[in-house]
Amino acid sequence: MEKPTQNNMNKNISIWHKALFCAAFSLTTWFMFSLLLDTATNVHTAIRLKNHGVETIATITEYKPQKERIRKFWLKSSQADIRHIHVIAYNEES
Repeated sequence: MEKPTQNNMNKNISIWHKALFCAAFSLTTWFMFSLLLDTATNVHTAIRLKNHGVETIATITEYKPQKERIRKFWLKSSQADIRHIHVIAYNEES
């Protein structure tokens, strides 16, 4: 049975350092990608509201927090998320 040499031990440590670096790099890249995707979605929503939204003055008459199942593409299962819904009443003026 061969006794491990210093050179072999350095190679093993080097492999673990590379694996740790790859894992940290992958997690950081995935986090940044999901953050970028979320930001792009919010910008798209804001632009769509600006182009197709209608400005009005209203009064909030009710507040209904509701649980809703949200499925994001990077999650394997859906998660419950609370959406805050404001029931709005307004008078249309011609």
